[in-house]
Amino acid sequence: MTVRVLLVDDQQLVRAGLRMLCDTDATLEVVGRPVTETRRSGSPTG
Repeated sequence: MTVRVLLVDDQQLVRAGLRMLCDTDATLEVVGRPVTETRRSGSPTG
């Protein structure tokens, strides 16, 4: 039985690491990941 996984995290490095872990397990299938960027318009840091 395959478990379908959606990877979601605001850090690209974390998503990449989780993807690598999932790829080592034949029972896990990564079906998607977010591709949107967070906009910081009006933010003092952005």
